[in-house]
Amino acid sequence: MFINKEEKIRVIATGSQRIYFIKKTLNIENVKLNDVFYIEWYLLKTTQLRRSKIKVICDDCKKIIEKRICDLNINNNIHYCLSCTKKGSRNPTFGKPQNQNLKKSVKKWMQEKGNPFTWKSTKEKIKEKNGWIITAEKNKGKKRSEETRRKMSNSIKLAWKKEKFTLKYTDNWGNIKTEIYKGIEYQSSYELNFLKYIEKLGYLNDIERGPKIRYINKNDEHKIYFCDYRLKNSKIIFEIKSSYILKIHKENYELKENAAKQLYDYVLILDNNFFEVDKKINEYNEIYKFHRLVK
Repeated sequence: MFINKEEKIRVIATGSQRIYFIKKTLNIENVKLNDVFYIEWYLLKTTQLRRSKIKVICDDCKKIIEKRICDLNINNNIHYCLSCTKKGSRNPTFGKPQNQNLKKSVKKWMQEKGNPFTWKSTKEKIKEKNGWIITAEKNKGKKRSEETRRKMSNSIKLAWKKEKFTLKYTDNWGNIKTEIYKGIEYQSSYELNFLKYIEKLGYLNDIERGPKIRYINKNDEHKIYFCDYRLKNSKIIFEIKSSYILKIHKENYELKENAAKQLYDYVLILDNNFFEVDKKINEYNEIYKFHRLVK
């Protein structure tokens, strides 16, 4: 909407053409060089003057924005900021399928140059902007309403049920941080010891990160359990734990374990006790006929 529909723009009589325009628009005769006049914005019809801007209010987010006069119409009192212009049906691409040629070209470009958000230059620019800090300061003291929090919670739960999340260990979901040992990710010293033991047996190349397993926790919530490791092309999976951690999360751990055992040959490795590993490696050789990797 217009803040002031009759807003006037400062116009200076800088030449013969401008003097002629002022005379004709204001219907006055005595106009001298460098005289100053204030004219309603919608009367400014020349290209140069219509580049001036006036303030309007976005009818969606209510933010005050500036619009060029050449983009305004006095009979149209509905205006949107750049972000709101692209919302929903106002977006010219709303409801239209993606152009296949464009899709192919973008895919090819990404394969050649990689995702721009992974570039070092992009990360440095994002860091320089301090976007998170600015947003945090802006929203300091504000809280989401109970209704908004409930809707967000229900949306995430529904997304998990419909398998819209395809998370990997490399995703930073839940602030999971991992290290790398010879191309394989690990999260703790216990997992690192397990990898070194598997390497000693000659089977490091046959180990991969474990599968995702869905389970319902003690609060009757749908969750995803990331098992630690699996022997490739087999149902044998390993969960690496310490007795201390296991005791703290015993109830939820048992629910995870029950869910895993329904799908896989589940092996729990406690406190760096690798006796079961040797046993499963032998089964792995017998059942899956894999060649032992020994240099």
